[in-house]
Amino acid sequence: MILLLDEGVSRAAIMAELRCDSRFITMWQTRFASERERLAALYGRHPRPAPRVDRTGLEARVLDYTLRCNPADGSTHWSSRKLAAQLGMAFMTVQRIWRKHDIRPHRLDTHMVSNDPDLEIKAADVIGLYLNRPLRAVVFCVDEKTAI
Repeated sequence: MILLLDEGVSRAAIMAELRCDSRFITMWQTRFASERERLAALYGRHPRPAPRVDRTGLEARVLDYTLRCNPADGSTHWSSRKLAAQLGMAFMTVQRIWRKHDIRPHRLDTHMVSNDPDLEIKAADVIGLYLNRPLRAVVFCVDEKTAI
């Protein structure tokens, strides 16, 4: 009946074909119209499924940025939120891709090299405290540097 109404068939023709009365047609026409309005309010004018995303291209892009590019703000590595903002996607998407490929940019597998010109002097001071501590003193390190 709704399809016939949508095609422009007259009410009289619908009543004759479906053997129903005018009140039946009005009731279902009203219900259909209110449901259409509810769906339009929820999804916009025409509800459509979300577009399919090319997963392989997306993963390749995330992996390429993670492994080959450095953050523009001078950070040593990407965080999932920082990379997601750079690529315009959800940070959970970046985390899922990293997890799938066992990538952890925040964990370094190599030693760090400092660019501090006074590193040797600072390191000598710290190492000197360990090797030649003052008499009756206990040496505690609360902020040990990874590279030292």
